[in-house]
Amino acid sequence: MDKKINPTMVPLDKFIHKLNNPLGALMLWAQELAKPLGDEQRHEIAECLLREVRALSGLLKRVAVVDGAKPPRWARVRMDAVVRQALAAATVDLPGAAVPLISLPDSAVFLDGDAPMLAGLVEQLLRNAMESGSDKVWINLEKGEGSVLLEVCDDGSGIEGVAEDDIWRPFFSTKPGHAGIGLSLVSRAVQEHAGTLHLVPRKPMGTRVLVNLPINRTGGLRES
Repeated sequence: MDKKINPTMVPLDKFIHKLNNPLGALMLWAQELAKPLGDEQRHEIAECLLREVRALSGLLKRVAVVDGAKPPRWARVRMDAVVRQALAAATVDLPGAAVPLISLPDSAVFLDGDAPMLAGLVEQLLRNAMESGSDKVWINLEKGEGSVLLEVCDDGSGIEGVAEDDIWRPFFSTKPGHAGIGLSLVSRAVQEHAGTLHLVPRKPMGTRVLVNLPINRTGGLRES
């Protein structure tokens, strides 16, 4: 399954609907803070508020990427370090999920890219795999001739039975409470880096995602 979406327009009505969830939670916790409370209760509510603010901030950043509102900032990026950073972020936020098994080259892997966008790409693929109900998650990074290959696999619920167009549609999700823009973000990032993206069902269960990114950007930076 190889698909590229048109990332130029995020449906406004669905965006507003998705914003209502974290905003509603923020309103609820703010109302609780207005009540007479002890220090411990206030601390717990403050933690809840902080979590919801982070969720809302993350949603807005991801929508900006999908909608093309934030153009890439090109630089020489160490991709193996990006993978480690994304793995650390995903495992902190998903403490009960399977910890991915990671395979990286012995030497550093560089490419021309936007570091935050690439980190978001890797983190989103890891989150998808870790939240799939999978017992095992694998991530592999390899350097080829002129390109870098990123592979993320899981043995979770998979994508069988899901319409192909739905998979890439912004705000579609099979997981209740999820924003549904993860693969839209991934597709956008891959397009910006002139790469390719493949989703392949695994047997008997699970999904394999392959991302291939060129090392050198045409007309841009050169590999040292």
